[in-house]
Amino acid sequence: MKELDVAIIGDIAWNQDITPLGNKISPGGAAYYSAVGAARFSEKVGIVAKIGRDFNTELLTHKGIDIEGVRVIDGGTTCRFIVTQHKDNTREFMAQRGVAGIVETAIFPDTYLSAKFIHLPTQLPEHALTWLDILSSHKHVSVDSFEEFVKKFPELTRLMFCKASLIFVNEVEFDIVRQLGGVEFDAPIVLKKGKDGAAYIHGKEIIMVPAPVVLPIDTTGAGDVLAGAFIAQRARGFSVETALELAVRTASLSVTAFGVEHIASDKRRFIYEKQI
Repeated sequence: MKELDVAIIGDIAWNQDITPLGNKISPGGAAYYSAVGAARFSEKVGIVAKIGRDFNTELLTHKGIDIEGVRVIDGGTTCRFIVTQHKDNTREFMAQRGVAGIVETAIFPDTYLSAKFIHLPTQLPEHALTWLDILSSHKHVSVDSFEEFVKKFPELTRLMFCKASLIFVNEVEFDIVRQLGGVEFDAPIVLKKGKDGAAYIHGKEIIMVPAPVVLPIDTTGAGDVLAGAFIAQRARGFSVETALELAVRTASLSVTAFGVEHIASDKRRFIYEKQI
């Protein structure tokens, strides 16, 4: 039976990023970004997703990511996300979901149930809720949110947060959910603050980590990278503070070029000793 540190369930996609500094199509999707972030700190990362024949699974296996949970659909196309980033850091988002349009829970391998953590990166809240119900017996299922989906589906997002054991969310998204009223979550929260870093909040415990100053080229997926990196370290026994610090550094590195292939090729990913 596989003993994964992290199993990640979500979208693998082609990302077309249109930014003031240029345009590029690169492998992406929230599950891909999170898995790449996690694989910097663990050699026991698995991914669950549906793709078409137009996506080469070697993009995953060459990074040491297990693909038992990846279903390749003949005759279908891989999900494509088109993200337009403006100078004021606002974005426009369009999705062509392809084979990822419908959740298929049967693709989740039984061998992944023993993973220390299961993570649901940014995805449609209705998709995340389907997985949360299926995995309700697992102790560590984390979720991440996406601003456009939070604005469209605030109630579903709140329900998603209520069912998770760890929540990743940015400040705008969290404010939207709090405005619904009566919002109290028992789960720890990792508040993603962009260029200002991140904060871990659990009850009265607050840990703040600033981000290094970098020149941002492409910010798509940075939050997903942060989540994957953080969870993988926690699975290995790193302290919250250390895991958050290194996750913020990894996310900051991810924005310095298009896509995330540059952080996957960084050979220093296992230089940090296990810390508790």
